Amino acid sequence: MTTDNRLSSYQTTYLLPWIIYLTPSLRKLITFVICAVLIPHTYATQEFIQLPINNIKAQHKGYVRVGIFQPKNRSAHGDILFLHGHADRLDNHPTLFNTWTQAGFRVISFDWPSHGLSRTMPIDTFTFDELAAIAILVEKQTAAEKERPLILAGWSFGGLVATRISQQANLHRIFSRPLTALLLITPGIAVHPFSGGDGVARLSTLTNNPNPPVAGPPSPALPIQNPLFAIRLLAAAWQAQQQALPQKLPTFIALAGDQTDWYVNTPKLKHWIKRFPKQHTQVDIWQCPEAKHALDHEPYPVGPYIRNQIIAFLSKQIDKQLVLPTLISPPCVRLNNKIKGDNNS
Repeated sequence: MTTDNRLSSYQTTYLLPWIIYLTPSLRKLITFVICAVLIPHTYATQEFIQLPINNIKAQHKGYVRVGIFQPKNRSAHGDILFLHGHADRLDNHPTLFNTWTQAGFRVISFDWPSHGLSRTMPIDTFTFDELAAIAILVEKQTAAEKERPLILAGWSFGGLVATRISQQANLHRIFSRPLTALLLITPGIAVHPFSGGDGVARLSTLTNNPNPPVAGPPSPALPIQNPLFAIRLLAAAWQAQQQALPQKLPTFIALAGDQTDWYVNTPKLKHWIKRFPKQHTQVDIWQCPEAKHALDHEPYPVGPYIRNQIIAFLSKQIDKQLVLPTLISPPCVRLNNKIKGDNNS
């Protein structure tokens, strides 16, 4: 063996393991790749339908686009009704939906009026209760097995709608079945006056991910493009802040950083949670201090970690052990005791 060959063999045998060991970012990347390869994936079958909504308001012709994502070759553990944010669309969340379907959940979502591929009257013409009624209509029209658990989930503005539905018995009791759990991802319960810092929604201010897997950029990018909607959003956010969540409804709340979320006022949101009654022990609160608003799009390790925590929370609600990859260096912290003090033991 030549000297060059011996040196190459030495580098491969002895130096490479040390390089891997001493490089944290490389260790994280290798762990992520191993998890991605070894954890079994069950990709969803997907179906899109056009759902007329004229029974909510007679003059509202047209339809909303509904997406149904079903675990492949298996029955679903439960149904997740996901409400997306303002300037968003249902097919902007493929990684989140894949995580849920791989864990065995059926996911239902839809495009709000003025968003995505829905074709109906502008969102300005809908009251907040009528927007909630669309969500309820979608759930009832897509319910396949009513004995399945129903989880209501929402991100940003969708999280605000989910919150208001859960806070009003006259709304959430209209669903085809009782709510099993509530998932709130950076919910728009306390919003900044100028979203994104200057009033314009941009991918660069929504996520640290330079290439998020979205179907389209934020549209409509300015809430002021829908002035009546913007006013109703602020009114609904104020109403949400005046109430706690139902004490018997298990709830998962994911927050971004205090300074890095330019859409939702995280400190104000934590103050709202802090006022929950001490009897409310079924709320699970997580914060990712360096994350931006679109938590599900955050790059490794934040995005995968918070998605795994959601699955861990859901596994408790449906009493099933779901397979999760193990991630090192947790980038998010559980705030249950820190934020609520003696109110949440």
